[in-house]
Amino acid sequence: MRHALIIAIVLLLIFQENNHAACAQTEGSPELSTSGTTLVAGKLHGKPFRPDEAELENRQLTIRQGKSRSSGMNITISLFDIEKGEIPEGRSYSVLTDQRRDGSPIISIDWLKDGSETTSTEFVSAGYRLKLSFGKEKTKGSLPGEIEFSIPGKPETRVAGSFVAQVKGFRTINGKVDLTSDSHATLDEVALQHLREKDPGRGIKIEDQRDSTLVTLPDGRKWGYKDIAYSVGGKSAGRRKLQFIKDVEGWRVFAELQPGEVPAAHPVFPPDRNEYSEMVAFISAQQAEKDFPRSFPGKTVHGVDASCVYYDDMGFAGALLRFKIEGTDDQKLKQYVLRLVEDQWQIARELREDESVYEEVQKEMTKSLLGKGCDKCLVEGKISFDGTDIHKVTSATPKFWFRNENKKIAVIPEIKQQDGQFTITGLPPGEYGVSVDIDANPENPVMYPGDYSSWTLFSVMEGNSTFLDIKVSKVIHLTSPQDNSSKMEHWDAACDNKPSFISPVVFSWESLGDNISYDYKVLKVSCKSHETLDGIAAGRTKATAVSLEIPPSAPNEYYQFDIWAQKDGKIIGTFMTHGFNGYGWDYRFRVR
Repeated sequence: MRHALIIAIVLLLIFQENNHAACAQTEGSPELSTSGTTLVAGKLHGKPFRPDEAELENRQLTIRQGKSRSSGMNITISLFDIEKGEIPEGRSYSVLTDQRRDGSPIISIDWLKDGSETTSTEFVSAGYRLKLSFGKEKTKGSLPGEIEFSIPGKPETRVAGSFVAQVKGFRTINGKVDLTSDSHATLDEVALQHLREKDPGRGIKIEDQRDSTLVTLPDGRKWGYKDIAYSVGGKSAGRRKLQFIKDVEGWRVFAELQPGEVPAAHPVFPPDRNEYSEMVAFISAQQAEKDFPRSFPGKTVHGVDASCVYYDDMGFAGALLRFKIEGTDDQKLKQYVLRLVEDQWQIARELREDESVYEEVQKEMTKSLLGKGCDKCLVEGKISFDGTDIHKVTSATPKFWFRNENKKIAVIPEIKQQDGQFTITGLPPGEYGVSVDIDANPENPVMYPGDYSSWTLFSVMEGNSTFLDIKVSKVIHLTSPQDNSSKMEHWDAACDNKPSFISPVVFSWESLGDNISYDYKVLKVSCKSHETLDGIAAGRTKATAVSLEIPPSAPNEYYQFDIWAQKDGKIIGTFMTHGFNGYGWDYRFRVR
């Protein structure tokens, strides 16, 4: 029970900054090198451990192999004997397996399971050996140290070496807050100082905060924002909306906004007039600040986040502003279409909540591009699969997407369709492409096995009608070595972590019908350049499975499997795979 309580304390320390816990045993400190070299090595849970960096933040020393805590191997040592923000210069810690006491460091170990990207974590509060010492911070932000750490038994955990930890986050110097440190805790202290100046001599406490932001711009400038609820003398004193800026002396309050003001409409740094995204967000936030009192009379709006869809070459843009109303958790939405007039972005109109800003911007662009269109330019057509009208194959409604191939932009003409036949009006003469997607399988998203798709190029000519005979292909359902009917495990993984199999590799799929042949190929591909290095296998079969002997994968290489289906010389089946962060038209794997 006691160990469970200690581990709970460590978990709390990981996610928030608290006051220090009981003191640990400390000793005098040796002089240590500040060369900046991290020379720690060993094993974690039996896995080789060669860390890339060390950092000290929130009274925690983390020695890490990998880019983040969740993606690599780490040792995290929680130090209970230092104050919030204090740097443990000149401190040493010595813990033996049979000498652990209250206040001794608690350690967490993260390692990757065999053949997995999942990180396992173990908290160690007793039964370990530790020698840890810190030197002097001769260069601000770089704290040297040495470590010897081990856990008796198997699997082996043993680490030793020297390091230079990068000091991050909130910190104090001689008991005073270091206003140059970049952390939300620093902004909290700056906010408290500001509030104390408003109510000197009275007990002020931050009770709650929301919409907290701390931003570093590409050029190094920094700003922050907090919407703070606070009390004075134990009584609620309302809310303050504070903007922060960092200058040569550190963080300070830049401005205090009024309750109805939107931060994005009053940026700490003026928007760059040459950056369309910044100007669209700025103009839209200014308009929303005016519209909020009319749309939500007597209510307070907060958490305003502006994002943009913009097309600078056509002079149209769309803005989405997400926000919340005081006292509710429901996210609301305001949308605007903007137009560039004489190098100035202007609000064209506000959209309804049921309108799509993406579609409405494309419609405005289509009107500008097409003008009145072409009354005599008629496009008609039908959709079929394997020679059968699509409405006899599936009841799902086809979805159209058009692109003007001359200007490479999406356009939205008028479409009328019924029973797989359609009429398109409003397109002026030019070259176009049309994508047709049919979500025929309701058990998975669009463009998964069982669905249909096509991409067709066509021309529109003055005074002539155009007929499109669109033949869609069906997405093939791969069943082995993985199933592509859902998001595929390790699809998004880096090269050497892609799914791997033992040769021979069996590829199998569901049949698309009778008298169909399937063409397949396997290529060897470079992970770095993504260029094809060699053709491994290729063939045509009427079966629904092939077993292929494939050599083991070399480092920084993977294999790519492609398949498509033909009938009477025409392609009727295509292939798609999906991960958690994208999709593709092939399957990538390794052989071990």
